[in-house]
Parts: sequence; structure tokens; C-alpha cells
Amino acid sequence: MHSRKIETLQHGLRGAIPALVTPWRNNTIDDRALNVLIGRFVDAHCTGIVIAGSTGEGILLQPEELLHLARRVRTITPQHICVVAGLCHPSSSQAAMLAQALEQTGIDGLMVTVPPYLRPNDAGIIQHYQYIAQRSTLPLLMYNIPKRTGTNVSLAVISQLSECGVIQGIKESADNADRIRQVLDATQSSFIALCGDDAATPFMIESGCKGTVSVLTNLYPKTIQKIHNLLAEGKHIEARELSATLAPLQACLEQEPNPQGIKFALSTLSICDSEVRAPLVPCSQETQQQICTRMQHKYN
Repeated sequence: MHSRKIETLQHGLRGAIPALVTPWRNNTIDDRALNVLIGRFVDAHCTGIVIAGSTGEGILLQPEELLHLARRVRTITPQHICVVAGLCHPSSSQAAMLAQALEQTGIDGLMVTVPPYLRPNDAGIIQHYQYIAQRSTLPLLMYNIPKRTGTNVSLAVISQLSECGVIQGIKESADNADRIRQVLDATQSSFIALCGDDAATPFMIESGCKGTVSVLTNLYPKTIQKIHNLLAEGKHIEARELSATLAPLQACLEQEPNPQGIKFALSTLSICDSEVRAPLVPCSQETQQQICTRMQHKYN
């Protein structure tokens, strides 16, 4: 594992970190739309991007599509912005093979989901991350999202994996400030804690998270970055007020499986098509109308 890559993650994974949608056009990755999305993130001074996560339909990507996406995003993204790829596979060996292939794309790290469906115990989770780390030079972050995996990783596991250098950080999906404080208390000082919920950003940052892997940054990158800038400046009330103005839209987006809602919203701005890959389906007409209503506020 390269220390430079770890330093890149520690510097880049802060503030508004877009959870990039994977734009489709006729069931093929839309490189034109990728250019538009990345350009907006650059203009908003984002310092990190996560691809192929839940919002990026990563679990629905074929291996060759994942590699194309990683290469393309790394190519069109300035080098000072770190690029992290989501990696979600119940098989340790398959996950490790993908990790090895992703090394060749130039990305800076992997955000590895706790193995879904199988619900391994603590020993199995530790073995999964160790297996991947032993076979890839890319730094690993853990993605803990119990509602999708069926497993909430224990503090003991996180502490052990951090102490031996297997994982460099964690994205916590639950909006639980106490949990973040406990994670940071149980890990090394350089450990990166990230929030996974836009609505929880103010109090999760106040609790020690360095940034938010954000769905809404696809839509309003400058606004979400402004929330983080206000928090960094100690203007917590202003940050909470600005975040609260986005809450009705986020609640509406969450009525549909992610990323159906955010892709429809992006399509209304002609940023990318609303197309999602099966078994996901387009937003219902009712949700589409609600999204349009709630997008009447002017952000960027």
C-alpha cells in the first residue's frame, strides 16, 4: 500500500464528497454526462469523489463497466481530487480480483462494503478486509450500511482493522453521532470518518466526521460545499439553516430507491438521463411532480 495514496485520501476525503451517479444512455455509460458532472464538482471545489457506490449503481455494473468508469473518471478529474471506487461483493476472492484490476485505473482508494446477504460474523468480516488488503495496494475504507447488508459492524472489528492498518477510514450510513464518537475513540488519530446522509451532515461533522459522501452534491455541489464551509468556519447555525432548506427535497428523493430520485432530478436540469438499470425503475409520476415542486428553490 502506498503511503502517498493514504495521504491523498486523508487530504481529499473532506467536505462535500459527491456519491457520483452512473449516467446511462441506452444502458451504456454516458461519457458526455460524466464530463458535465465532474466539471460541476471541480467548479464547486470538491476534493474527493466516490464512484460505483449505492448512488452509482455499483452493484449493477459489469466488471468491464466498473473499470471503464474508474478510468474515465480518473482521466477527466484533476489529479488533486481523489477518486475512490465502491466495492461491494459477498465473495472475498471476487472482491480482491476487482480490487487488483482497479489498481490499474489510477484511482486512489476503495470503499469496501461489508459483505452483503451472507451476514458474516466478526471473524468473517475481519478476514474479508484482510484478504482484499493483502492482494491490493489500494487503501481501503469500510462502508458500514446495515440496512443493505444486514450487519452492523462492531466497534471491536473497526478498531482491530484500523490498528493493523487494513482500513484507513469508514463511511457510516447511520445518522448516529454517538456511534461516530465511539468509532473515533476506538481508532487511530489519522482514521477518516465520513457521514453517509446529507440530512445528518451538520451534527455528524460536529461529532468528528471529515466530510459527507453526498447524494445531493450531484445536484447542488456548490450549495452542499457551502454547508461544509460554514461548518468549518464555526457558523453552525447558518449551516443547519441552509441544510434544513434542502430537507424537503431530500425526503422526496428518499421516497424512491436510490438513485431513482436523484437521477430524475438531474434529468430536469439536462445533466444526465433519468435512466436506471433493472431491477430499478423510473420514478413514479407522483414523485416526479413532488421533486419538481421542491426544486423550485434556486441552488447550484
